Amino acid sequence: MRTILKDRVLVLVPETEAEARELADWKAAHADHVFRVHALDAAGLDLHDLGARADACREPINIVSTSRNAVVRRDSKAIPGVVMADIWMRIRTALRKADLGS
Repeated sequence: MRTILKDRVLVLVPETEAEARELADWKAAHADHVFRVHALDAAGLDLHDLGARADACREPINIVSTSRNAVVRRDSKAIPGVVMADIWMRIRTALRKADLGS
């Protein structure tokens, strides 16, 4: 596998059919994920998967009482004193379960 380092980008280029299949499988399993660089030593590094971008970056979601989504609509009227991060996590979890059909 050929490695190309560019500013803010690490490019992997498969050189064999086996590498191409392996990279395709890996890409499919890690689509839209965020990675953290961990330096092993002066000669190497690891990339650690932090998870899906929306979760790892804690992307904001619009919480309004007029939302069509019942989960968001219900939790947008939070009781005073509830931490917004808790509300965000409850909504994100409920939306994920709804998407998975749970």
